[in-house]
Amino acid sequence: MGDVRTPLPVQLVAGVIAHPGEGFDRVRRALEDAWGQIEIESPVWEFNYTDYYRKEMGAGLLRWFAAFRELVPVEGLERTKLAANEMEARLAADSPAGVSRPVNIDPGYICHSRLVLFSTKDFSHRIYVGDGVYAEGTLEWRGREFIAHPWTFPDYRSDDYRNFFAQVRSCYTRKLKSFCEHNRFDIGGNRV
Repeated sequence: MGDVRTPLPVQLVAGVIAHPGEGFDRVRRALEDAWGQIEIESPVWEFNYTDYYRKEMGAGLLRWFAAFRELVPVEGLERTKLAANEMEARLAADSPAGVSRPVNIDPGYICHSRLVLFSTKDFSHRIYVGDGVYAEGTLEWRGREFIAHPWTFPDYRSDDYRNFFAQVRSCYTRKLKSFCEHNRFDIGGNRV
């Protein structure tokens, strides 16, 4: 029988797709108001992997990722997806972009072994975690890199994204080591 352990804290991340007329300054402020200071952010990339969002978001979409300074408990983290949906609605209400949905915000987290994203859409590889939200193991850490699964979205397979998340994971492992030393845990979540 396995021992029940308290999960170690994780690194909260958010992926943002935005209409070019929206920009990222308002989005950045909304994210930091909700989840604290952003510690690492990606470059802004063109989002040209799919036309899925074109009808409601328009053309020329841009992609940006943020990782937050503080580690957070994994329990209850699915509620960040509900908060993200509320942020999207607030940003849309007074957006200069002129489209019905100027911003898409997808929160998730990084831990030692994976990148997990939250979604309100069910699918065979997603697990229901509560409050109408599903979790998806999008990337897996294996060896010295993140690798994709058969269901991983094409953009998350790109070297740019995987390299960014590897950078976030490296920062996370340094913070986790400090957390464990300070709170007398080993990396497996056992109190020492």
